[in-house]
Amino acid sequence: MKQEYTLSGTEGHPFSWLPNDFPGWQGPSCCGVGWDRAYSRSIVEAHDQPAGICRGTNAEVILSQWEFQAGTCEGMEMGDQLWMACLTLLGECEDFGVTANFDPSPFLGIGTASAVTKTSAPMPCGEEPEVH
Repeated sequence: MKQEYTLSGTEGHPFSWLPNDFPGWQGPSCCGVGWDRAYSRSIVEAHDQPAGICRGTNAEVILSQWEFQAGTCEGMEMGDQLWMACLTLLGECEDFGVTANFDPSPFLGIGTASAVTKTSAPMPCGEEPEVH
């Protein structure tokens, strides 16, 4: 499963954006790499460490929008891992003075969406691939 989210400052504005600045939903930051295009990476990396639940992270469409991938499992265990990953993220955000917003459209006038989606594996979870 992957969970998308947007980081917001205490005033509800997208984290690290200048006041009254909305650079558009798909600009030079789209899935960006680098300090000027991937805001708040330190928060993302701090979230990736503690519980060992996250299997990966990446920047998303707008500045301060990210996603993490959780679990290589199924059923209720997947739900548990996703829940714990979200709680861990919220705790990490407190340390940085920001909040993670899981709302599908967190900012008025910016046409982006955050969602939770299922990703499929080419083989059953836990099964080792054959090497020829």
